[in-house]
Amino acid sequence: MTVLSSLNWHSATVRYSAAAALVIVLVDVLTRLSGTTSNSSDVGVLDQAIPVIEWSKIDQAQLDSIQALYQKYDPTPPPAPVAPAPVAKPKVKVLSLAEQKGELRQLMIAERRYELMAVIVPETLATYALVRSTHIETGKTEIQRYDDGADLAGLTLAITSMTRIQLTASRSLIEAEGLEEGFEPIVLMMYNR
Repeated sequence: MTVLSSLNWHSATVRYSAAAALVIVLVDVLTRLSGTTSNSSDVGVLDQAIPVIEWSKIDQAQLDSIQALYQKYDPTPPPAPVAPAPVAKPKVKVLSLAEQKGELRQLMIAERRYELMAVIVPETLATYALVRSTHIETGKTEIQRYDDGADLAGLTLAITSMTRIQLTASRSLIEAEGLEEGFEPIVLMMYNR
C-alpha cells in the first residue's frame, strides 16, 4: 500500500495541505520558468563584477595616423596573372587522296577527317551509314547520314557490310586530283581487323 492511498482524502486537513503544497509547487515552477527573481535589478552579475572602462574617442586624423603606422604590415596584393602565350597547334598534314589507299579507319579530304560510326539496316527503309566528319583545325564534329550510292566529298559511297563502306572516286575527282586512271576504291572500316 502506498502513502497516497493510505491518506484519508475526505479529511479537510489533508485536502488543505495538498492544495497548499500544489500552490507552492506551481509558484516555484512558474518562477523558475520566467527567470525573474524578486531581488533582481537591471544590472547583470558580470557588470557588477567587472567595472566598465570608458575609452576616449579619437578623431579621424588620429585614426589615419594609427592606420598609417600599421599599413607597412599589410600584405601586398598578388601580381596580376600573366596570360600564357597561345600555343600554336601543330599543323596537321592533309594527305592527298592518292596517298590514302586500301583499308582505312579514317579518311582525310580537304581539312576534314571522316570516320565510319555505324551502318544501319532498318526493316522498312534503305540501309544507310553514319559518318562522323571532323574539321581538322577547329575540331567541330558532326555526324551525317549517307545512303548507299550517296556522294561523300566527291567519292561515291557503297555499303559493303555492317562494318565497312567502299568509296570510289568519280571521274571529275580523278581529273581534279590528278589521280591515276585505275585508282583503287578506298575501304573505310569501323575498326581494324
